[in-house]
Amino acid sequence: MQALFRLSEEQIYQYVQLLRSVCEIVPVDRNRNFPIRDESDTAILATAVAGKADYLCTLDKDFYTPEVKTFCAREGIIVLDDLAMMRRLRF
Repeated sequence: MQALFRLSEEQIYQYVQLLRSVCEIVPVDRNRNFPIRDESDTAILATAVAGKADYLCTLDKDFYTPEVKTFCAREGIIVLDDLAMMRRLRF
């Protein structure tokens, strides 16, 4: 983070503290099967389900397959891209 954003250790520490104050840790079901091709995306989907997310904002094509979109819809999660999310936030 220091090289990418040119932040000091103190700034990074403060940012992490901010995230800790506004985030909620949710336990995920590691035994549940999620219908997503890329195994590394399983954690994202599992966290969205466990956290009862309303939206999952991503540009990753794997989240837009019919299987994943149907799964998310059953869980009450709307999958959308950054532009669609911005439109929703404006209204």
